[in-house]
Amino acid sequence: MIVQELLFPNFETCATYEMYFRINQEDKRAYYAPEEHAVHMGSWQYLYADTYFNYFSVGRWRKYTRLDNLTLQLELKGSFHIQLVHKYAMNTDSYMNTFAERVCRLDERGTVELKIPLEKFDRGIVCFLLDSLEEEDNVFYGGRFVTDADESALNRVDIAIDICTFKRESFVERNIALLNAEIIQNPRNPVNGHLEVFISDNGQTLDVPRLQSDCVHIFPNKNVGGAGGFARGMIEILDYQEKRPFSHVLVMDDDVLINTDAIVRTYRLLQFLKPEFAGKTVAGAMLRLDNRFIQHECGGWWDGNEVHPCKTFLDLINIDDVLRNEREDLPNYNAWWYSCIPIGKISNENLPLPIFIRFDDVEFGLRTGSDIITLGGICLWHEPFEYKYSSSMEYYHMRNGLIVDAFHRPGYDGKAAAGHMMQMIKSNLGRYRYTNCELILRAAEDFRKGPRFLLDSDGEALHKEIMAAADKFQPLKKLDVQFDEQTYLDSFKRERIRWRLLRLLTLNKMILPARGTNVVDATMCNTKDFAGRKRVLNYDVSGGRGFVSEYSLKRTLGMLLKARKAARALKQDHARVCEEYRQAQKELTSREFWNKYLNL
Repeated sequence: MIVQELLFPNFETCATYEMYFRINQEDKRAYYAPEEHAVHMGSWQYLYADTYFNYFSVGRWRKYTRLDNLTLQLELKGSFHIQLVHKYAMNTDSYMNTFAERVCRLDERGTVELKIPLEKFDRGIVCFLLDSLEEEDNVFYGGRFVTDADESALNRVDIAIDICTFKRESFVERNIALLNAEIIQNPRNPVNGHLEVFISDNGQTLDVPRLQSDCVHIFPNKNVGGAGGFARGMIEILDYQEKRPFSHVLVMDDDVLINTDAIVRTYRLLQFLKPEFAGKTVAGAMLRLDNRFIQHECGGWWDGNEVHPCKTFLDLINIDDVLRNEREDLPNYNAWWYSCIPIGKISNENLPLPIFIRFDDVEFGLRTGSDIITLGGICLWHEPFEYKYSSSMEYYHMRNGLIVDAFHRPGYDGKAAAGHMMQMIKSNLGRYRYTNCELILRAAEDFRKGPRFLLDSDGEALHKEIMAAADKFQPLKKLDVQFDEQTYLDSFKRERIRWRLLRLLTLNKMILPARGTNVVDATMCNTKDFAGRKRVLNYDVSGGRGFVSEYSLKRTLGMLLKARKAARALKQDHARVCEEYRQAQKELTSREFWNKYLNL
């Protein structure tokens, strides 16, 4: 049985060679031939497979699974020196140990097998290193990690993918095509026959007759955000259980680039999972769509105010970062771009909260248990969030953060909540974003209305109101602050200490006359970029758009007065509202509620 295939660069998903193997590309005698799916190596060349997609995570497999034997099979032609290597990171250092070696000579393409003594390892990775010898025509054709386990004795695994989409036709159609070609209609794939797809079409724009099939199910849905879309998918999957029992629900975003081998690795891992870990969620890492070897997140941590990505900005072509990625953090939730959840954690009495968007995955992850497994190669690619600034998110960040804490942070009191709200207000005032401040205050007020607000309000209509009230991006030519590229780039420079001190002494220069303009990144900007400027162009680099923030002392002082009043009210009512939410949890997450909310 194949446990893990060795992969070559995939030009549909990621073509960065160093994510798959490392060769001396400066020497033309070592090169990858994509039409053959093979690496040709002249004499005295090397190929190292201590890479993100081709190492074997021996530490994870030993800890979580019943895998008891493993063999590496390599498809080769020519003469090679093969080394099997164990690598791991501890503290700030990396360690390497060669535990097996072999020299082989094959006149024709053939298979070389090397046993891996699993019992010797409790952490890190195992991988192979190839050195070609004196011959000029040496070829590496790939290979695999295999075991002689009896598949009939392994865990039954059947996966239902739950996708929520809103007018992302191109992404969804591409991913359906990938899943069809590589898994659903490919009898050679081990997941074939063990996977079906359920899509909640919140925008009702998909071509259902063309895309739907026996294994791809599409459901037109109200625009009720991610929470409502994923809840609809879970409901349909639960109803489908009588016809086709599933063991897991793989919650997946619509605007991602799928790595189908990640699904295969997830499937194999779940097959071998030890009984004591059957309740764990397999979490996929998010890699950046613009720089596909940079990891944005591998599990997340909710601290009560903010979400913090684990292992962010790791460079996965750097071996030290690859080894750091193998060390286990303690994430307490995983985002819904790729979360493979045991079906036992989902029921008609345990569905997502109706909080539309933002922190819905955090709350569900905290509620169903922060038992998360990550594994190298289980990933997908997503557009970076700095390209997705939206003023409307301030409302959901404030309101939904308070709701999550009401359920999962009993020690978080009204004083702390009011302090966090004031911090958000001051941060936005420092960026002249008075619209955001209004949305934050509205969010705190809506939270104070208690769970009846969620139960009785129309999420779609409310979202339209929030979007209408938010700042709007416009084409640059329609704005009266001109975009200047050098000014934009200068905003990323480190601030000099004396200017920082001046800002601190003058309340970000708010007590000084405001003059001139500036250009900043809408998402990545800092309050220093606004200090002393009368008007600032907030630039959206992905869309070539922007909006203008303009300083007003009158609006600043007026907003501070309104915010202090709102903070006092939030502090006073916080304990009562949190208790009301806790009492209403069963109703808010029930099938009965969702049937009414979704008009089912």
